[in-house]
Amino acid sequence: MRTDWTARGTSLGTQLRDKIEQHLGRLERFLQGDQGAHVVVTKEGEGPLERHAVEIILRHRLGSFTVKEESPDPAAAVRDVLRRFDSQARKAHDKLVERRRHVTSVVAESVEVP
Repeated sequence: MRTDWTARGTSLGTQLRDKIEQHLGRLERFLQGDQGAHVVVTKEGEGPLERHAVEIILRHRLGSFTVKEESPDPAAAVRDVLRRFDSQARKAHDKLVERRRHVTSVVAESVEVP
């Protein structure tokens, strides 16, 4: 999967970047086909008002998935955004599988064998 990275006001550590890439790689089995992801990491504020936002935008033949989470801790923001992204991807995959099963069962019922 091709992944574009954008960091605004901060830099993403290699550990968090590897975690995101690894998670997106695991999701490729659910979202088969050509896809591209854009990860945006933003830091706003200073001191006790500091917050980190992580946003993942994935374009796929099933549609576009967008997830954004904010947290004072960048690791927590990454964890939360990956959890929500995983939920969206699984839901889209399940809808696709259910649609295929429904079409197959309707075709099987309409075909009569002599």
